[in-house]
Amino acid sequence: MLTPLQVGQFRALGFLKLEGCLTPEEVADFEAAYERLIADAPAYDYFEDNIGAPSRGTRVQRNGPEQDDTFARFIEHERILEAQRDIFGRPCLYHGGGELWMNMSDTPWHSDVLGDPERDPDFYTIKAGFYLDAMDVNSGSLRVIPGSHFPAYGQALLDECGYKEGGLRPRLQLEDPPGAVAVATQPGDVVLFDTRIWHAAPAREGGRRTVFIGYVPDPEDSPVRQEQVRALIQSFPYNDHLVETAGPLRQEMIARLRALGIGEEKALL
Repeated sequence: MLTPLQVGQFRALGFLKLEGCLTPEEVADFEAAYERLIADAPAYDYFEDNIGAPSRGTRVQRNGPEQDDTFARFIEHERILEAQRDIFGRPCLYHGGGELWMNMSDTPWHSDVLGDPERDPDFYTIKAGFYLDAMDVNSGSLRVIPGSHFPAYGQALLDECGYKEGGLRPRLQLEDPPGAVAVATQPGDVVLFDTRIWHAAPAREGGRRTVFIGYVPDPEDSPVRQEQVRALIQSFPYNDHLVETAGPLRQEMIARLRALGIGEEKALL
C-alpha cells in the first residue's frame, strides 16, 4: 500500500518509483524472460528514419505477454496493481503494451499522450517501466519534467519549446529542459508514470534493457469514462492463450473488459 505522501507525489509530479518492487527471484525470472524475447526482436529504426539520429542497433519486441508465460505473469503483479489502485482510487485494467526494448539510442524528449484541457482530468493512463540495469543521471536513466502531465504545463512546453513530429508526435527541442530530473533505478525497481508527462532517456553504454506495460483506471459506473475506455482499447489485449492460462487477477480484468463491451465476447453493461 502506498503512503499518502507517495500518492501525493505521483499526482503532483506525474511519476513514482517503487523501489525494490520485484524480489531478487522475480528479477531473475523477469530477466530470463526478457532475454528469451529480445533475442529475436526486430530492429527499430524509427529514430534514424524520422529524426536523423544515427542507427545504433536498437531493437524492440512487442506483445511480450502473448509470447512468454513467465513474462505475462508480471501484468498482474500485485504490488503494481495495488499502487495504481491507491493512485486512481479504484482498480486498474491492463490495456496493452508489454513492449521490451534494447535501446541503444538517445530517446528524445516526448509525451506519449499530450493532455487535453477539455478531457476529464481524472482519466489518464499509467505506464509501468521495468528497468533491468542500474542506471543514474550519467548512465541512461529515465528523465522527466515533474508536473508536465498537467495539460496547461504540457501544452506550454510544446508551444514554447517543441513541435509535433509528422504533425502527431509531441517533441521538445530542448536538450536539458528546466526542472528536469533523472530517476535513478536499480534492477527490481518499477517506475509508474502518467503517460502525459514529458520524458526522455539518454543512451547507455551497452544499451538500456527496459519493459513497458500500460494500464487505465476502471471507469466504474460512469458512462462517460466507460466510453473513454472503449475508445482507448480498440482491440482486446488478451489473446486466447492468456485467457486460458489466467489466474484470479487476470480473470477479474478480463471479465471487466468484456463487461465493458471490449473483446469478442460482449456482455450488457
